[in-house]
Amino acid sequence: TLAQLFAGGADSVLVPVKVPPALVQRMAAGIAKTMKNPANATQLEQQALLPAFDTPKQFAASLKEEPQNWAAFIRQHNVPQ
Repeated sequence: TLAQLFAGGADSVLVPVKVPPALVQRMAAGIAKTMKNPANATQLEQQALLPAFDTPKQFAASLKEEPQNWAAFIRQHNVPQ
């Protein structure tokens, strides 16, 4: 179940690009329901995870931003490459 998935420490769900949009939306709805469950939220918080939910479009956009965010962090903190 989704509750078991997140209780195990998963913090993101990715699917292959060819998964039909209707199935992605169905999965997103189930994940949102799971994230809003107070018991699941508490379990995640005990693992130092903050329960949150983005729509599939929001999540895709944040994934595209990740390399730029990390590059900026590396430059700002002079992390050796």
